[in-house]
Amino acid sequence: MDVEIEQYIINISGFSLSTIKEMLLSAFRPFGEIKNIELPYDLNTHRLKGYCQIEYEEYEDCVHAIDNMNLSELGGKVIQVSFAKKKKS
Repeated sequence: MDVEIEQYIINISGFSLSTIKEMLLSAFRPFGEIKNIELPYDLNTHRLKGYCQIEYEEYEDCVHAIDNMNLSELGGKVIQVSFAKKKKS
């Protein structure tokens, strides 16, 4: 079964919860113009949920980020990078 993707948005998971937004931007900016970055927090614990989403200007930028960063090390942890799944209505 094919998974629909939300164009231009990637998920990053597996990074250390001490990883800060600037470190993520620094690591992913070389692949293209970033429109938005989201680091969701758990409202109960006030801690990061352990993943983030980065939205790029161009589809190809997502592809380059995934190809270059998936299973690489960031902040001492191996990260997973993939297309964001399309949100269900």
